[in-house]
Amino acid sequence: MKSVDEVLLLPSIALITVGCFFLPLLSQAQNRAEPDSSLPRILVGSATVIGEGELAARVEKMEGVSCGDTSRRVNHPTAVKDFVGARVKTIRVLHYTRERNFSKPAEVQALVSKVWQGNFLDQAACGILWDEMAFWSIESTLEFKDGKKGLLITDGEHVAVRDHDGKNWFFRLWPGS
Repeated sequence: MKSVDEVLLLPSIALITVGCFFLPLLSQAQNRAEPDSSLPRILVGSATVIGEGELAARVEKMEGVSCGDTSRRVNHPTAVKDFVGARVKTIRVLHYTRERNFSKPAEVQALVSKVWQGNFLDQAACGILWDEMAFWSIESTLEFKDGKKGLLITDGEHVAVRDHDGKNWFFRLWPGS
């Protein structure tokens, strides 16, 4: 006859063995289901096509409003997502240019994600300081967690952003970032 300890011990060992096997799998499934919480959702579905000239005019209008702030010096590589001054819950793509020839919404989403996580070291400025042409191709709103809205216009290299405080900034991303 088996003792009470033996009767209780066998199911416990089986439960521990099953738990050790399935718990990591369950954890992996949950991690796949939940995207990286530090990255906002990037919504492209309702974006419309806009002419490159129209988007350039919007950037020019942003540039016409001085941020009046020289205190935002950047002395180390800084990601766009860390520069805007608050957590963003959603990036909603409003427009993209036909000249860029995006064939799928996923391409727009990928470029916005790359820019959002991209680093810059140039001085963020209240106006455009570079000499080369920018071919602005995507306009997005930034929806901050506290309800405020910002703006992000980019061509994948050049960035015009309206931060959490409503100030407009311009900078270039590091190549390959």
